[in-house]
Amino acid sequence: MPPEVHFAMMPVICIASSSYSLPYVKKALEEANIPILSAKITMVPKTLVPIAEEGTAQTLLKLVEALDDLDDVQQVYANFDIPEKIMETLSR
Repeated sequence: MPPEVHFAMMPVICIASSSYSLPYVKKALEEANIPILSAKITMVPKTLVPIAEEGTAQTLLKLVEALDDLDDVQQVYANFDIPEKIMETLSR
């Protein structure tokens, strides 16, 4: 029986590869007995657009939430970067 793994105590490493390589990377990790929390193909932006205004950030977050709420939408991706300070202000 394999040892019990407590994921909360383990460091998390994010590995990015091409979609073609995903099954090979996953297999190599499994063969090395490295636990996998998640293995999926996702969209990662090449460039981020900084959002400096609170109003713009609020509008974008509302748009993403509205898109995510649609029944026909499975995933929502965005390339905006909202600073922590603005996110803290909006979360109040």
